[in-house]
Amino acid sequence: DGLLEKARRIEQVIREHFEQNPDPRIGEIRGRGAMMALEFVTDSTSKNPHPTAAKDIAAYCLERGVLILTTGTYGNVVRLLPSLTISEELLSEALDIFVEAIRSVDQ
Repeated sequence: DGLLEKARRIEQVIREHFEQNPDPRIGEIRGRGAMMALEFVTDSTSKNPHPTAAKDIAAYCLERGVLILTTGTYGNVVRLLPSLTISEELLSEALDIFVEAIRSVDQ
């Protein structure tokens, strides 16, 4: 059913979304296919884990109907795993909310 291609396209959309909306608190974007993770840091130089960003971002997203998973040794990673059948329009809408959430978090 073209799921491999769909997973690759989801990754491409996610990566492009954050290339167009860079933030110095995103220390790394990693993953493959539809399973992507963003690591939040206090600044792009030291790369120290941001203590509250992931939790605050998750709360903001949840209030707006987008579920994300926080993870990582320091709790500073957000994992994305959208359905392989998600429409590109819905994925973009969710990513827009995610970007709003990142912008809402204090430095």
